[in-house]
Parts: sequence; C-alpha cells; structure tokens
Amino acid sequence: MSEEKKKKKRLKKVLREWAESFSIAILLALGIKVFFFEIYKIPTSSMEPTLIGKLYGGDRIIVNKLKYRFNDPHRWDVFVFHSPAGDGKNLIKRVTGLPGESISVMHGDIFINSETLPEEKPPDVQEAVYIQTEELTFSSDDWRYRFKPVNCAAEKVSRADGDVLSIECSGEGRLGYTRPINNFYIREGAGTIVCPHEFGNTEYYRIPEASTLNSLITCPAPGCSRKVDLFSLRNTSYAIQIRQEKSTVPGEYEPVPYDLTPVGDMKIVFDMYCRSCTGYAGCTMVEDNIEYVFILVSKRSGQESVLRITNIYTKEVIVSDTIPFSMYEGFRGTVAFENCDNRESVYVNGVRVYSRVFGLFPPPPVSRESGLALVFQGFSGTLDNLKLFRDIYYTNNENGNMQGEWGVSPGRPVRLGNDEYFAMGDNSANSRDSRYFGPVKRDLIMGNGLMVFPWFKKYIPPEFTDRWKVVY
Repeated sequence: MSEEKKKKKRLKKVLREWAESFSIAILLALGIKVFFFEIYKIPTSSMEPTLIGKLYGGDRIIVNKLKYRFNDPHRWDVFVFHSPAGDGKNLIKRVTGLPGESISVMHGDIFINSETLPEEKPPDVQEAVYIQTEELTFSSDDWRYRFKPVNCAAEKVSRADGDVLSIECSGEGRLGYTRPINNFYIREGAGTIVCPHEFGNTEYYRIPEASTLNSLITCPAPGCSRKVDLFSLRNTSYAIQIRQEKSTVPGEYEPVPYDLTPVGDMKIVFDMYCRSCTGYAGCTMVEDNIEYVFILVSKRSGQESVLRITNIYTKEVIVSDTIPFSMYEGFRGTVAFENCDNRESVYVNGVRVYSRVFGLFPPPPVSRESGLALVFQGFSGTLDNLKLFRDIYYTNNENGNMQGEWGVSPGRPVRLGNDEYFAMGDNSANSRDSRYFGPVKRDLIMGNGLMVFPWFKKYIPPEFTDRWKVVY
C-alpha cells in the first residue's frame, strides 16, 4: 500500500473517530437536557429577591429534571413547569399549596386547610427570601432620618475604623424607626425618578443605586444634591415622583399599583457593645394591632429576660414567656430579634437562644399598624452594623392587578385536586401565577430549581453579586 493511501486511511479513521465522539457528545447532551439537567434564564421579576429577572440579564438557573421523576414536590420548592394557560411557556415559581389542600392568604402568610397558624418557611428558605430594607454603619448622619430617639441620648461617635451610635439611657428610652415597612420595594433599574433642580427643568432620571423603598438616595439631577428617601419621592406634593417599571424591558414604563400593606414579619440584626447595664436592652415590633416586646435584662437586675405579646389598643398581655439569656457589663456581640410566621426568635452571635411559635386566637384583624423600635433602660453602650430585613408578603387577588379569578382570600380559599399544586412568585404583588392561571397539574411539572450561576454584565448591584448559590 502506497504512503498516500495510508495517509488517506489514517485521515478517514481520525474523521470517523471525531464524528463518533461528536455524535456521542450530542446524544449525551440531549439526554442530560431531556432527562437530567437543563439551564433556564429567568425572564421576569416575579421571583425576586430569590431569582433576578432579565432587567439585569436574568439569572441562569440549573434545573434538576430527575428529582420529580422519583419524588413529588414539597412546599416551598422552587420548581419549573409548563404554563397551565397552554401558551407554550415554561414558568418558575414556588410551591405554596399541595394536592388535596385548601389554601388561603392572610396577613401576607400562607394558611392551609383553615389552620389558625400560617405555614412556616424552613430556615434556609426564610433566609433566602428576606428582603433587606436597611443597612446602617452610622458612618454619616443618615441614621437621624431613620430613627427618632425618645427619652435617651443618641449620637454618632467616631472611631479609628468607622463610626458607631452611642446610646445613653438612664430611664426608659427608645429609638423609634421612622420609616414605613410596607409591601413594596424597588431597586436600581426598576424605575425612574422625576426631580426639579436648580435649572428649573423637570427631567426623568434612572434611580441611581440599588435601593429599597426605605433607602436614602441623592437626587441624580444636575445641580441637585438633596437627599430624599423613595417613600418621600412618591408621596411628596412637589413634582418629585417615582415611576416603577412594570415591563421587564428597560425603558418601557407603565403605572404599577403600590401595595402599601404594612409588613409585620421582620428581623433586625446589629452589633452591640454594653459598657454598663442595670436595666435592659430590647426591641418592639408591631404587626397589625399586636406588639411583640423582647426584653433582655441585665444580670445585675435580678430579673428574667422576657417576651411579651400585647394588644396595643387594650394593653392586654396575651403572652408572657421567659428568654434564657441575660445582658451583662462588657458584653460585645451580634444580637438579632425576629418575628416571622408567628415564630418569635432571639439570636446572640448567630446562635438562636430563644424560639417559639405562638397562635393568637382569634388572629388579629388586618390594620394599618406596623412598626419597630429599639428599647433601653439603664443602658450605656454602642450600636453598629444595623441591618433590617422584612419577609416576602404574599398577596391575594384583591391586591394589585396581576391576579385573576383564583382568589386565595380568607373565607374564599382554593381547594386543590389530588394532582394539583398551587404556585406563587416570591415577588407576589408582581407575579402572574396560580392566582391568575389556576393550579398546576402534576404532569406539567418539569423539574426543581437546583443552583443559580453568575452571568457577566458590566454592572450588577452590590446585593446581587454573590450569585453562585443553591436555590431555596
């Protein structure tokens, strides 16, 4: 055999091996996509803050298509399914109702089978869906816009590595949080502001930074340096207003109804140093007409730390329970107070030292009450790195215009069939889900959200940079 024929034969062999390898790779990729894993791009903001929509390019999420071949979905799973509307779309939401259940929404929580206690989210899910509304290091005087000292001295104190808030309370004092905590949040890219500036012109400007409803921002208009918060922007009598973007296409704006329902499920975290304490340090949270009071007493007081749940109108103490932790002189650490899904919790240095679920009978009526304050007595110390989170707030079909005929209001629950699931978006007020298209049949479910991986954009807001994460 000539050398030329040998070369042709070797070339054919190499090409055949490449073709076989390429075919096998394609078959494996198709098999993995069909039976095991697939990557989806998040198109809308309906699952924020868990999954970011295409306004920022959209999260990419790996979906496990194998899991539901052997197991049924669990409540709070993030899952992908074919749209029950028959429009050929694939949707991603969270499981809130399971087969055979009756589901309703009240006070922003999910209630199953008319139970008096809401369905509680597991800790991992709860941490994933918290919405941060404040982060204060007290590095400027901005804290004065958020907190109002009553019967106590509070001032910013400079130190080598930053600033802290110094608290001196000889008697009963409090730092009352002055911002409304409502079912609404907005961030950079989700709208524009209108601000008149010194040139007498009125122009639209994109919101300049990743911001929540309660954040202070500096007006981006040329020549205008006024600091305002987004709540004031929207409610002022001036020609300053905010337009939230309903469309996920940047630059296309439509009016969106604001849901100002107070959110009482919240968590506050801060670093505290106790120079001296003969009384207590604590927190009060108001949800509807119920006040939750956490009191961590000083060991020197000889008293016990307590949680009191009180009707703010009648002053009736509904619950009084002991918290197994006391303050002491020289204490330095991170403290957190939490009221969420009827569970009251206290954390010290990340350890949950107290946690209990309380059922209130009957449940308090929905009102316009919501609030927060840090309380002190006989306390001298400092606060720093304060962070405030609120829970996601599920709405029924009476709030906003995204919901359709499938109401989940109290007294009008949805009864699910034996093969049906109820799906809702974490950004409930801006989500077309089972309230709009009805329950999801079992055979429409494709897979379980497994992991988010990052995309590459020129700008990503600071709170969205850590995108390698397991989905909860």
